Amino acid sequence: MDAIECKLDRLSRLQDGCWSLTLKVHPDEMPQEIAFAPMGQRFGLAFAKIPDNPNNEGVVFKDGYTDGSGPPKKQLTPGEKAKRHFEASVADDDGEFANWFRHELNMGATDTRESVKAFLGIESANDIVEDPSRWNALWTDFKYKDQRQ
Repeated sequence: MDAIECKLDRLSRLQDGCWSLTLKVHPDEMPQEIAFAPMGQRFGLAFAKIPDNPNNEGVVFKDGYTDGSGPPKKQLTPGEKAKRHFEASVADDDGEFANWFRHELNMGATDTRESVKAFLGIESANDIVEDPSRWNALWTDFKYKDQRQ
């Protein structure tokens, strides 16, 4: 799915504490995967603040950010970074990491998130914040899988 431009249309807090975010997307930029997705479908998003410039001149991405948007103010701890990395890696049951993980453990189709948590001996992704070493070791095995053969 390609990157699209959208505008923040509405932001509100729900009674359960979750946020409701409404974005306005030009019809020419609306991805079909989103337009025809069932309600409740989960998507991974990455946001970058775009300067208010009608010609989009000068919008330059550097290190994942546009000019002027910069990184988040709060620096993440290594454990928080590892947890975010874990969440992104196990979100897609058909992704490269999930397929590698199932192949390494000779497992059939399964919920990647729950299988990896069981393999790491953790109950929650929050456990990674306290001790990211097991997740980091598993990710290192995956990252260098081609060099071990």
